[in-house]
Amino acid sequence: MPRSIHEWRHWSIGDVIAGTTIAVTSLPQYIAYAELAGLSGYRGIAASGPPLVFFAFLTGNPCLSIGVTSITALMAISDLKGGEYKELYGEEAWENVLGMYSVMVGVASVVLAMLGAAQLVKHIPGPVKAGWKLGFALCAFGAQAPSAAFAHAATLKRICTLPHLHGSPLQGGAATMYRLGWTLTHPHYWDAEAVLFSVMTLLIV
Repeated sequence: MPRSIHEWRHWSIGDVIAGTTIAVTSLPQYIAYAELAGLSGYRGIAASGPPLVFFAFLTGNPCLSIGVTSITALMAISDLKGGEYKELYGEEAWENVLGMYSVMVGVASVVLAMLGAAQLVKHIPGPVKAGWKLGFALCAFGAQAPSAAFAHAATLKRICTLPHLHGSPLQGGAATMYRLGWTLTHPHYWDAEAVLFSVMTLLIV
């Protein structure tokens, strides 16, 4: 396995196939996670693609795993109330806030790593870890599944009315789970092209 892209003479067919496969299967993630954060899908490619291409010229170490992440997208849209902010100030303003938020998350991660915070993971009980993984998986699936059935996320919000609780509509994870259940029980509203594209993506992955 070559350690740098400059060692192209040592590449094998397996290296080329592996790299191409990762690049192709990452595209749906770029799009999905951007939409998960309340941005247009193409912004995910514009924001994630160039840095990864640049990184390829620095190292090719197989021990490193560099790519997009959904946890930051979920945290951002929830913590910063991205839906409400985007409706008030527009997508471009939300993009600026989200960019700064991502930078601050990166800075905080570096500081915590330098302080040895990773050692705390050893003290987290197994059931807590398992519950967190399950909860996160459900949130990620619930947030992205409706997008697999409709051409535009706005379509679901237009035809699916959220119930009110204590005078205000459901928010956060409750709204996500409600929309997921509504989507699964109303297949006659699905967009055929969106569903076909989603199925093809799953087959490729």
